[in-house]
Amino acid sequence: MYSRLMLSRWIGHVRGLHLRPHSTLSYAVRGAPGIQLHQELPSMFATGLRVWPSARVLAEHVLHHDRLDVRGRRILELGAGTGAVGLACGAAGASRVVLSDRLVKHQCVSNPGKDEPRRQLELLTKNVLLNQHLFSADTSVEVVELEFGACSSATSSVSAVMQQHGPFDLVLG
Repeated sequence: MYSRLMLSRWIGHVRGLHLRPHSTLSYAVRGAPGIQLHQELPSMFATGLRVWPSARVLAEHVLHHDRLDVRGRRILELGAGTGAVGLACGAAGASRVVLSDRLVKHQCVSNPGKDEPRRQLELLTKNVLLNQHLFSADTSVEVVELEFGACSSATSSVSAVMQQHGPFDLVLG
């Protein structure tokens, strides 16, 4: 009986998060109240443009685990998507949060030949701006492109991101 009730609540939660193509939602995370997240219903290939239910679980685990106190820590979130977990860490007092994701391109039919929008990184930046009032003056939050397949000389490579933005006390992903 308990499992059926939990499954029913989870399905309701998922439906509530994914009904609208573009939406801003309040995102309740114990330990980091007041987070707002903008999301988009993604294409088949861009899964990071929406909030996944597991983001709340990971954020709450990190914020309430005795050994993972994020206050004053330097956090790197890999594959940040909407930034839910990293933003929760920032709101909970991390000193620095780097939200990283790969560059997601989509076809721009109305402007052929133009540069394709940097949707994923733009969405992360939008969510940082939407939540900046939750961060203390001692907290910095940055958005960076990180592509695991990039050659080491690329600015989006793991080594370049680590050199420019590291070291980190906690890496989440």
